Amino acid sequence: MAGKRFLSSDVPADKKQALTEIRENHETVLRLYGEFAAALRQEASLPEGNTVSFSITPGTQDGVTAQGWAGTYDGEAHSITVTADVNATVTYSESETGTYDAENPSYTNVGAYTVYYKVSRSGYNDVTDSKTVEIAAKTVGLTWGDTTFSYDGTEKPPAATATGLVNGDTCTVTVTGGQTNVGESYTATASELSNKNYALPAEKTASFKITPGTQDGASATDFTGTY
Repeated sequence: MAGKRFLSSDVPADKKQALTEIRENHETVLRLYGEFAAALRQEASLPEGNTVSFSITPGTQDGVTAQGWAGTYDGEAHSITVTADVNATVTYSESETGTYDAENPSYTNVGAYTVYYKVSRSGYNDVTDSKTVEIAAKTVGLTWGDTTFSYDGTEKPPAATATGLVNGDTCTVTVTGGQTNVGESYTATASELSNKNYALPAEKTASFKITPGTQDGASATDFTGTY
């Protein structure tokens, strides 16, 4: 048996009215929802001029320390020491306006040396400064040679040898005050060293004497005969 087909004319008038009101109410709800959503979007939208400029300035590096070196010549190389964050880069120069590179200058010989350094780290201001390496001369000892000479008509200065040298260094001592004539109380003075890494001691003199020489080639012959 085929099902009965309903026509709109079969729906009672009061039911039709109810369906019409339901449909209209649904449309009203959708419209109101749309208006409400639009209002929310309007309230949530940013006003004009909604940007602001800002900046981040470089920070200050903490924990950067530097130390120079000062001491007596010892034949070894010496340099400054700079300590910084592990993420920092340290470069050096022997001139404040010169080229900086990673090699830390080192010095061996006597003198005062200024080393400039720069500590660089991403996001931070550079730290620049300088420290010095100061190497003072090492005082030698003096060993004097013969201080008693026999006269022979030539100048006689005692010889002096510098002691206390390091690393196989050589150093010649210049002695002044040599004498030629016989005498008992002459004074010789160590006046200069050939190696500028060394200095003379406070006591740098020695007493010496020249004794009479022996005449060579003198001879005598006896005479034998009759008066």
